[in-house]
Amino acid sequence: MKKAIFRDSGWKAEVIILEDKSNEEEEKYVLAVVKTIRPSPYFGARPDGDVFTVSAVRKYRFYSDWSLSDITEL
Repeated sequence: MKKAIFRDSGWKAEVIILEDKSNEEEEKYVLAVVKTIRPSPYFGARPDGDVFTVSAVRKYRFYSDWSLSDITEL
């Protein structure tokens, strides 16, 4: 399992990557929130423990609103 920092619309959270379903055409991850580092001014934050999926078509990746960084093994 891996952990990472997730950012979306001002929200910043520490997450665990439960599944990496990425392929050649699409980045797709199932994530679980460990803790919110900074809530979003637009929608607040997902609760700790919440599980959600994010995806982006690779050729348009630059235009997606979310990002994963500081990915490390647990």
